[in-house]
Amino acid sequence: MISEAARDDASLVPLLIIKESLVAPVLSFEQVRQMHAGLVQFLAAAINRISGLDPGATAVRNASASAIGAAHVQLARLYGWTPAQVAELTPGQMAVYLSNIDAPSGPQPSGSER
Repeated sequence: MISEAARDDASLVPLLIIKESLVAPVLSFEQVRQMHAGLVQFLAAAINRISGLDPGATAVRNASASAIGAAHVQLARLYGWTPAQVAELTPGQMAVYLSNIDAPSGPQPSGSER
């Protein structure tokens, strides 16, 4: 199921990994999708570490090179948000703001968007 989702939308992979890996409490995909991006990143890293998929300490040093790390930096720069504000975003919210960056008019930063 996760492999099939990755072909259609790679951004679903961490969410599906979390949904399928948690045994207590059992969460629906919608509940996982509503989690804050920082929690998704933490849980995906813990699942990868426990399952043996963790690439090791190099991943920690290169956190900003990860997709979510790069998204955090990009959102903070373009919208003037603090790291704490960006960490509060759900993956769905991050996707909306990131898609606005590529819009023809570009991002519309203002301090009161969130």
